[in-house]
Amino acid sequence: RLEPIPPPIPPLQRLHNCGIHLCREDDINGLSLLTRWNWYGLSAFSLAYDISQGREADVVRFLDWAAANEVTIVRVFSTAVNLFDLAPEIGRTASESLLQAAQARGLYVELGALIDTNKRTFDHRNHVQQLGLLCARYPSCLIDESNEPNHPTQHPDVRKPAYLAELAKLIPD
Repeated sequence: RLEPIPPPIPPLQRLHNCGIHLCREDDINGLSLLTRWNWYGLSAFSLAYDISQGREADVVRFLDWAAANEVTIVRVFSTAVNLFDLAPEIGRTASESLLQAAQARGLYVELGALIDTNKRTFDHRNHVQQLGLLCARYPSCLIDESNEPNHPTQHPDVRKPAYLAELAKLIPD
C-alpha cells in the first residue's frame, strides 16, 4: 500500500510585528495580505547541539514529528553551558543546518542567542551579529536575544535592557 504524497509545503514568509501578534504576508486570491500567524511552539533547546554531535537523523525525526503535529516553531539554543556544552561558533554552524531542515518542513526556528553568558566568556556582539546575518538568509528564523536575561546564569551586562537594545541593532530587520 502506498502512503499518500503530502501536499507541498508553502514557502515560509518572514514574520512581522502586528501589535501584540505576529503576522506573515500571505497570497490570498492574488493579493498580498498580512495574516495573523499562530505560535504553536515547542522548546527543543538542544537541536543545534544534537546536530553538532552528529545526531542529524534524530533531529530530522523530531522535526518531522513536530510538523506532523502542527507545531509552527521550535525554540533552540545557539550556545549553552549548563544543559549541554555548545560553543557559540559551533552553535552557529549547526544552526544553519537546523534552519535548512526546519524550513523544508514548514517550521520556524527561534534561536536563543545569549545563554549561560555568566558561565562562558565570548563576544556577545559578534555572536548576535553573526546569528542575525544567518537569520537574514532564512525567512523562517527568529532570534530570541537572551533567554531569561535576569537569570543568575547570565552575565550582568545581559541583564541590562540598554545593552540588549544595543545588541539588537546588530540584527538585520
